Amino acid sequence: MQYEDDCYSWDGSEIALLQFDQLEHFTYKQWVYMFSRNRSTCAVRPYVRATCNPDPDHFLREWLRWWIDDATGFAIQDRPGRYAIS
Repeated sequence: MQYEDDCYSWDGSEIALLQFDQLEHFTYKQWVYMFSRNRSTCAVRPYVRATCNPDPDHFLREWLRWWIDDATGFAIQDRPGRYAIS
């Protein structure tokens, strides 16, 4: 998606697997909109995968806050959840 509003070209789509490389290069609007396309009426279980190098000023910092140790910047290993961080 070159432009923020390019996400609308996915209107009505049903995407079982979403993968983002370098999610920090996407906007919150693009992320949330595409996340809403992550659904399936077939036997495939929908899921999302993304790589990122969070910038402290990017929406990802707040999105991942619960899983990141503020002192070290590393994932808190005993906090598994819906979003896996490795």
